Amino acid sequence: GSSPSYGSASSLGSSMSTAALCDTHCNGQGVMVAEGGLMQDYGGRSSFQGEIMTAQSFDSSSVVQQILQGPGANKVLVVDGGGSRQSAIFDSELASLAQRNGWAGVVINGCVRGADSLSRVSIGVKAIGTHPRKGQQMSQGMNGASLTFGGVSFTPGCWIYADKDGIIVSDRQLSTGATPSYGTGAIPSYGTGATPSY
Repeated sequence: GSSPSYGSASSLGSSMSTAALCDTHCNGQGVMVAEGGLMQDYGGRSSFQGEIMTAQSFDSSSVVQQILQGPGANKVLVVDGGGSRQSAIFDSELASLAQRNGWAGVVINGCVRGADSLSRVSIGVKAIGTHPRKGQQMSQGMNGASLTFGGVSFTPGCWIYADKDGIIVSDRQLSTGATPSYGTGAIPSYGTGATPSY
């Protein structure tokens, strides 16, 4: 049978859009919707979801690179670049690193560069804009803190759902309406037929 899909980058399809999730879950109970129009899509995948990891990095990509070098486990890295439009803190090289290490996506309150190259990497990338200048390579910044931008708090361990309509943040993994397959095929028999001897 097939393995279950828990927050994998490919598991957010048209039936699990942020609009549908919002219709089902946006009742004020631990689910927040980010301000519309703040983020643009730059990655090769516009729909992605996963558990949140965070970083603060102002005009520098060093902290972002350090985090993305680790195993992503289908998580989404949310980066607060302070909304800076002075330089880019993410590019296709970092996107490729993130994809190789299993990250589902990156959301950046800052700029990216190499937009054409980014669109060819199969990972979700949302940012506030582009800038041709690369950020400084200082290792300033930190990870693991709660971040707030776009009217939403991004807390490590919470969940993010993103697509072309926007971003939803939840304090728990939301039911997407899809039924995970737990070894589809034969239904296990509990207490029927032959009893194994232990």
